[in-house]
Amino acid sequence: MRPQELNLLMVFDAIMTERSITRAANRLAMTQPAVSNAVSRMRVAWKDELFVKDGRNIQPTLHAQNLWNQVREPLTLLTEAVDPKAFDPATAKRTFRVAVTDIFVDMAWAELRCAIEKEAPGVNIHAVPYTIVNTHQILEDAEVDMVIGTSGAISNTFRTEYLFSPTFICVMNHEHPLAKADLKLEEFAAADHLLVSLSGDVTGYTDQMLLQYGLSRRIAVTVNHFSCVANLVKRSDLICVT
Repeated sequence: MRPQELNLLMVFDAIMTERSITRAANRLAMTQPAVSNAVSRMRVAWKDELFVKDGRNIQPTLHAQNLWNQVREPLTLLTEAVDPKAFDPATAKRTFRVAVTDIFVDMAWAELRCAIEKEAPGVNIHAVPYTIVNTHQILEDAEVDMVIGTSGAISNTFRTEYLFSPTFICVMNHEHPLAKADLKLEEFAAADHLLVSLSGDVTGYTDQMLLQYGLSRRIAVTVNHFSCVANLVKRSDLICVT
């Protein structure tokens, strides 16, 4: 393989990873026109359009996707062989985009920022909205670097790490008629419920459990973040599993 063709493959790999000419240029420390010029040479050399516009991003053609499936792993191995640099937090200048719920931001972001100030002063952490329905897609499209959310089936292309198992509790106003120690399942199901729905769905894990007992509940109110739950149940007759 000629050196110029290997260079094109490196640019191609960056574009496929980032799904953006601009982000690929930043990744490669190249100018955007230089990357666009490389794309033009790829199209001539490989006789395919390779990338098509999709809003602010680009999508690969079938030929491009097939080519990437063949060259991605060898390129990674080659890069690691000739440039085995470990990530150094102290000198890194990079932005990480993390899909995360508001409750996890409340739990971890202040402590995370303190750690970054001490150990990685050049690193930025940007939180973006998390919904369970698009976890795989936003990783595949390189819209985010990490997702913090519920576990589930995910491609082995991505690395996963267990953080913790949440504990679910039922919360309500302390003056609510059901605020007692011996709450019956039927009473629980008959109450007006508040549901935190990050995806917009009006059913959740609780509904799946109730169905096993032949019960259903009324979802009277939904919200798309956790931080408003306490105020809502405090000032209403809603109950919420959270």
